[in-house]
Amino acid sequence: MLETTIDTILSKEIKVCQPKNGFRFSLDSVLLARFVSKKKAKYIIDIGSGSGVIALLLHKLYNFTNIDALEYQESMYHCLNETIKLNSCENIIQPINIDLKQYKPKNKYNIMVSNPPYRKSSSGRVCNAHEENIARFDDELGIIDIFKFAKSYLENLGSLYISYDADLTEELLGNSRKYNLEPKRLRFFHPDINKPARLVFIEFKKASSVEMIVEPPIFQKINGQKNDKFDILFTEEAKI
Repeated sequence: MLETTIDTILSKEIKVCQPKNGFRFSLDSVLLARFVSKKKAKYIIDIGSGSGVIALLLHKLYNFTNIDALEYQESMYHCLNETIKLNSCENIIQPINIDLKQYKPKNKYNIMVSNPPYRKSSSGRVCNAHEENIARFDDELGIIDIFKFAKSYLENLGSLYISYDADLTEELLGNSRKYNLEPKRLRFFHPDINKPARLVFIEFKKASSVEMIVEPPIFQKINGQKNDKFDILFTEEAKI
């Protein structure tokens, strides 16, 4: 039987169920949710939802009320359902247990969000837990799979938000236009002001014009010291 923990995020009222051992949500998910622009959207999907952190934050931060959360790993799907129940979001977040490559929604989405695995398993340390390997490596769910899905099921001028390893930014930009996805906003995350970017957050729009805004970088620390601006971004502005 899967051992799980119940944790809070941003607020003691926001509860998340996740495996005690194996893949657990991280800073990436929170920053990606906060990168999403608040705009009217009827249909939203969180691809590779895991324990449901991003789907939950999209509701709590922006009051989105029709969110599909797609997760095909059985163990993580169990956590996703528990997260939905813990936050009384049964009528807001719809869990979907299927491989993205097999999913054919009835409607097109206004917003897609995904914090996908970044690398092939041959490029990094393989974990003992199969579920964690799936979450860390893109052998099962790659960025091209997401781009293909967005090409078919994202409405024109709809937005796809992605978090990715910063050193693989070229892969994102080099492939997106093949699927009619234009990069519109880009922001880098640095663990410290003197360290290379670790993550990149990109908003793509389908069938959009060529123009991209590069937003100011996010620094978690300044020369090893706490960055007050980062703390404000991560906590104070996220009060529910």
